[in-house]
Amino acid sequence: MAVKKTIVVVGGTGRIGKSVVASLVRNNEYHVKVTTRDPTTARAKHVQNLGAELVKADSWSPDQLEEAFSGAWGVFLNTNSEAPEFTGDSPKSETEMGKNIIDAARAKDVKHFVFASLPEANKATNGVVQISTFFHKNNISEYGQQAGFKSFVNVNVGWMMENFWNPIYEKPFGGFARLKDSDGYLTIFLFPMGNTPESTPFTSVRDDYGDIVHGVFNDPESWDKQTVWAVSHPVSFQGVADAYNRIVGQSAARYVPRTEPTKADTPEKTAEVNAIRRYVEYVKGDYCDGKPVDQTAAKTLKRSGAAARGAPEEEQKLQTIDGFIQKHAFNGEDM
Repeated sequence: MAVKKTIVVVGGTGRIGKSVVASLVRNNEYHVKVTTRDPTTARAKHVQNLGAELVKADSWSPDQLEEAFSGAWGVFLNTNSEAPEFTGDSPKSETEMGKNIIDAARAKDVKHFVFASLPEANKATNGVVQISTFFHKNNISEYGQQAGFKSFVNVNVGWMMENFWNPIYEKPFGGFARLKDSDGYLTIFLFPMGNTPESTPFTSVRDDYGDIVHGVFNDPESWDKQTVWAVSHPVSFQGVADAYNRIVGQSAARYVPRTEPTKADTPEKTAEVNAIRRYVEYVKGDYCDGKPVDQTAAKTLKRSGAAARGAPEEEQKLQTIDGFIQKHAFNGEDM
């Protein structure tokens, strides 16, 4: 019997990391470990129930990380840009944490590293727009690509379909898909993307992202130093509203283009959403690092990862916004 390859998922109790765990644990070639500061939390228990091994490790502790990475063949990392330790006047930074994790992985001779990155808005806009989360994730990516792994691959998330059901974004996005406005509509109240035809690169994290990362681990050296955009369905905001209305059979949702700045619940989130607006205006809607969406790699990797976990052929295709709403929007699950 072949020895399983161990993949350690850092950030595996969050939405993005959990999707990676859920896909990888169904492939008998891999043994999946998830690091967590507290193995007793409900989120940690959830990924354990999926079939992952929990390992207590703080991402600021090199010793704990090196112990977690001992014997690992691969690592997947998603850093949480919204963690309390990165807000306000904290001296800690997301870049610092990412470098710490990469250094620990190299110290234990991990061969393959996959990272959930984002483009550097400052570079794509010639210094006009700075977005903190993009800046730090790009720093981590650049550091990792020079660290000496056999492969280091970025698998970037587009606009999460799940965010329309996320309280953090629900209000600044206009209320869709749960908060009716004064006219009784579920309204998407967002700035135009600015491309023609207009579309946003939406990602179904729970349906596609984990399979795409899984596909990279199935043949990592072929993707070394590449950036894969895990885009499930490029569609306009109007298209999202239309999809919702098709599924519910009535005109319940609408899209209203926003002209004024967005206001969120926190100063940090308000700044981020409005900076993203300036970014997409500058790149004329080409959110994926100023380039048009190309789903070729995502389709290939989705098929590879889904097949490796035993999914039937019809589940080896990327999710659509219609499929996402029909599958997830009305089942009462936490998005």
